[in-house]
Amino acid sequence: MNSAQLLICSSLSESLGVNSTGMVLLEVGLLSGFALQQDGLQTDDLLKKVETQPGKVILYLDSMTAEEECFTIPLVLEYKVGKVQEASVVIYSYYEPRQRTVRTYRSEWRGNMSTCSLCGDCDQCRPQETYDGSIFSSDGHNLLRSSSFPALLLLLIITIFSV
Repeated sequence: MNSAQLLICSSLSESLGVNSTGMVLLEVGLLSGFALQQDGLQTDDLLKKVETQPGKVILYLDSMTAEEECFTIPLVLEYKVGKVQEASVVIYSYYEPRQRTVRTYRSEWRGNMSTCSLCGDCDQCRPQETYDGSIFSSDGHNLLRSSSFPALLLLLIITIFSV
């Protein structure tokens, strides 16, 4: 398994009492070992620009409304990493960056994966620990939401799927 898709859906919180925003940035932290697939995202009327930085993809959105918008971010596995920590997604107003929502996501199975399960041929590894190529649990996907933060600007739903 050398690729995955990250599905991020967001909408403007109705409690704000506004119909739309100006430009919004969606900063997507990537799980360790992953990068945006080459030419993975194309700009359109809503998605104006895509920037990549090490461990992060930044989407520039023209605006956000109460209607849910979803983005599928194709990822490629560049490095095999065990014990992967959670990553964060931040969405905020370009003109008022204090208006933001932060959510985290993780791959529980990948987070519990030992380093030995990645290679299996180290002298220190036990023979029964092998890497089966999947980065996700046996059902093929994880739906992970952070519920500890109130939605200041937008609601984020993050889903990761193996390809």
